[in-house]
Amino acid sequence: MSRSAADLAESTLRRRAFEAVRARQALPRALVPGDVAAAVAFLASDAAAALTGQVLCTDGGLVMR
Repeated sequence: MSRSAADLAESTLRRRAFEAVRARQALPRALVPGDVAAAVAFLASDAAAALTGQVLCTDGGLVMR
């Protein structure tokens, strides 16, 4: 099945937007859902029992740049 010009344009825009965000991120790879899931699992575990009132950014270092 061939893609329409509009589909290709939308795909290109999405790829460019993704690449623009990725270029600003400190982590040298794209984030995956498991990255966020690992942070949530940690916060829900006994290992995080002493943490209170914290913000844990799971953005790959995007706010650092």
